[in-house]
This record gives sequence, C-alpha cells and structure tokens, in this order.
Amino acid sequence: MTKSYRFFLILFFVLSFNDLLSQSLVGTQGNYAGSSALSNNPAFINTSNVYFDVAVANVGLSLYNDYAYVKGGDMFSFIFSRDHVFPTYNVDGVNYNFLTFSNENNNPNNIYESLDTDVLRLMYNIAGKQSLAFSIKARVYTSGTNIPYEIPEIIVKGLEDDNFNGHYMSSNTSISTMEWAEMALAYSRKLYDRYQNRVDVGLNVKYLLGYSAAAGNINDLDYEIFNEDSIVVNRFNADLAYSLPINYSADFASSSVFDNSMVRGKGFAFDIGFSYARKKGGLSDARRMLAPCMQPKLNYLWKLGVSLMDVGFIRFENNAVDNSLSSDDKTLFDTDIFNEVESFDDMMKFMSATYYEGDSMASLVADNFSVGLPTTLRLQFDYNIKDDFYLNATFVQPLKLMRYSVEASPRLMVEPRYETEYFEFSVPLTLYDYRFLNLGASVRIGYVTIGTQNIASYFGIGNVKGLDVYVSLKFNLVKGGCYDRFGACWSSNFGNKKYRR
Repeated sequence: MTKSYRFFLILFFVLSFNDLLSQSLVGTQGNYAGSSALSNNPAFINTSNVYFDVAVANVGLSLYNDYAYVKGGDMFSFIFSRDHVFPTYNVDGVNYNFLTFSNENNNPNNIYESLDTDVLRLMYNIAGKQSLAFSIKARVYTSGTNIPYEIPEIIVKGLEDDNFNGHYMSSNTSISTMEWAEMALAYSRKLYDRYQNRVDVGLNVKYLLGYSAAAGNINDLDYEIFNEDSIVVNRFNADLAYSLPINYSADFASSSVFDNSMVRGKGFAFDIGFSYARKKGGLSDARRMLAPCMQPKLNYLWKLGVSLMDVGFIRFENNAVDNSLSSDDKTLFDTDIFNEVESFDDMMKFMSATYYEGDSMASLVADNFSVGLPTTLRLQFDYNIKDDFYLNATFVQPLKLMRYSVEASPRLMVEPRYETEYFEFSVPLTLYDYRFLNLGASVRIGYVTIGTQNIASYFGIGNVKGLDVYVSLKFNLVKGGCYDRFGACWSSNFGNKKYRR
C-alpha cells in the first residue's frame, strides 16, 4: 500500500475508530452529585442534598470500540511495559497489533467518542428554592454511524489482503469530530411543592468556542475492489467539511503543516430539564431559613426526570472548507495516484477533478459550515428502596438535528447504589448502543469519586476492547444540619425561642 494512501487510512482511524465513552453517567445520579448533575439534568442541582459545591477536577477518560481488541492476558503487559508497545498477533502469517471482531451478518457499525474535562464548576442553592451554577469545560467528541462493515478490517489489515476484493454498497454514513470549550450558566428553581408532590425545572445556557472540526456524510457509495492498487467507484455522493489546526497547502511532512490559532468557530447551546419527586412527607417545609445549611434534604419515594441536553451548534468560519462530491459514472481509482498527494489541498483538488471533469475547485461550496452538538433526550428514574439504598435507571437517546453533527452514544443504564454524606458505592450496568453490556463500579469517599463503567478492562477479562476511568474532586456543603463548634446540630433546635426572629 502506498505511503500517502496509508496516511489517509490512519487519518480515518484517528477520527473515527476509537470509541471513547467518557461522557460518563458515573457520579451524576446520586443525591450528593451537586453540580455534577448538570451533565445529566440541570433541574437536579436544585433537588440535590448539596447546597454549595466547587469542583476543581472532574475528568473522564475511557477507550472502547467494537472493531478490534487485544487479548485480556496481554493488557497489563501493555500498560506497565516501559515502551507501551501493543502486542502483535499472527493471523495467516501476518502480524497485526489488533484482532478484529467477526461480523457474520455484515451489519454497519456505530462508533462514539467523548471526553469531558471540567476546568471549573460551582453551584449554590438559594433558600432551598432556586440554584445557580457556573462551569467551564473542554470537550472532544467523535461519532460515526452506519459505517460499512468492511472499513474497520481494511484499516487494520490493509488492502493487501485479497479477501477484501469484491463489490460493496452503503449509504447514510456519517462521521464527525469536534473539539471545543464552553462556558455555561445554569439556573434551576422549584415550580411546585405541595403535599407529596414537588416539581423543579432547570436551564443551562452555554457559550461555545470551537477549536477544530471535521465532518463527512457519505450519502451513497457503490464501489468494487479488484486488488490493492485498483478500486472502481460506480456511484458516489458525499459532503465533507473541515476546520482544522492545519495549513492545508503545506506538505504533510513539513514543519509548517500545523496552525497554532485556537478559535475557529463560535456558537451557543442549552440544556433544559424537568424533575418530579414523590415525597415521603405530606407537607412542604415552609420554615424560614436562618442559614443555608438549614435547608432540608429532599426525602422522596421516587424521582422522575426528563432532559434535553446539548441543543445547539458551532459555526466554523476560520480556516473552514465545505465540499460536496457527487457522480453516477464509473470511476477507476489507481491507488498509486496517492503518491502525488502531499497536502490536504492536493487531496481535495484531486477528488474534485476526478468527479467534475477536471475542475479542481468545483467541489468547494462554502468557506464556512456549522456542526451540531451531541444532542440527547434523557429520561431518569430514581427509586428509594430503603433508607440509604437506591435504584436508578437512565435512558439516553441521541438526536441528530443538523446536516453535520457529532453524536453521543445511545445507552441504557441500571445502577443500584448506597449513599451517605461521606460515602457512596454503586454498580452501574450499562447497555451501550443497545448492543454491548458493560459492568462498572463507582465509589465516593468524602470529596473524591473514582469510577468506571467497564471494570472488566482493568482485570484483563476476555477480549479487552478498551479502558474506562472517571475521577472527580469537589468540595461541598450539605443540607440538613448546621453544627456548632461542639458538634451539636443547632438547626434541630429551630423551634427554640432564641433562634426565632
């Protein structure tokens, strides 16, 4: 395979192969989540047992894919070896760093990547009725839907394998990646609180700064592979847009290929959520608060939430290119032509000239484009089994609202947990993409939370398809008790005369 052609396959691998599912639900479900609940439902910050918190570190990192794996017994040797070299496996006389999954039904694949890192996050509850929160975070998302089944194996094994010779057809494939920073201001308040019923609403408004993006839609593709040097494309219709930290005219090997500018796009987004709680008590707590710590904790039988998250987009106008390619005529690709491709501009000019009768600029349709955020509809249900024992169920369904969008992974999670003010333990069982079942574990001790949604990866069990870890450090103040310097709870004596106004 030619060097340049291998480069573009590696680029595809980087943009779409990894499945980093770090948009974790770990740490967002409990009643002591505080501002962490913003990533699940903004209404929940007002029903939290925490009235103030500040997060100084909140990082989730996980790696998961449904294309390739390493054997479990080799995982620890890879992690703890000095050079961190992937193990190799001999298949029919050829060494590969990964083994690929069998796809007997030739079904298309979906992939999702997400990395959310909080730079700062804080929340404050006012008089038990309303809450304010502010956050700054960096986010990286990549998604791919309806990816043809043969592409992952070609990436791993290359076109040198004669088994790939054949006729392939696919449609409605989308691959997108985006990196951005966001500053957000959230407000949540109690709408109704009477007898055993309580309703809260929350809104989180975000200002977005886009660092980079690349998005492609292959609307229709029909092609044949004859050998590693020749591919015939019978039908092709695709859109490709990108705004990257790269000088598109510079040679790939040039030291000037990278662009150091930071902001290439701007945008806005919002989250909105509602919460209903069926309380154990029959009356709302209407007493006057002498101090924030006197706010009562919400004691409920069950709680139901619904939220619409990440509704918005970023418009990229700096170093941005939007292309459209379409042809119903047979086109023979000699892969050796990629030896002449030395830059991004060369690549797009070659593609445009191929499909538009030699016109190397005809594919260019705009110098700006917009990419939608990973919009999701979420449903949450939390049931108090007894005392400090709870059972939570959360459903996440992605919604694609724009032509170009990064997408979150669909998932269903069931999580039993035990929680107190200083300790929490849960065991989430998550069904990713409605296909892959993972068992996780999470523990909170004081102000530190450590969790994973795929604990098997750390024990090298079975075929390891990735790693997953979530770490959070935040400091908070809890509702329900104000203690004096002798350790006595003076808020419990609220009815005494000396505490009345």
